[in-house]
Amino acid sequence: DADRILLAARTRGGLTLTEISSLFGGHKSTAEIDSALGLLLRLELMFPDQQPTGGRPRTIWRPK
Repeated sequence: DADRILLAARTRGGLTLTEISSLFGGHKSTAEIDSALGLLLRLELMFPDQQPTGGRPRTIWRPK
């Protein structure tokens, strides 16, 4: 799962959580996605980028 997320993020320059969920057709739980993102963060392969929206900020997971 982490490999698939990283490859897609590198191809697109970053992914929102909605886009990450769509990668798996909505068939991965939040816990599974969080676990994969946590691994990528610990390995310093991706980082969360908070984008202001005028309301709740949008998080884009970007590759390093």
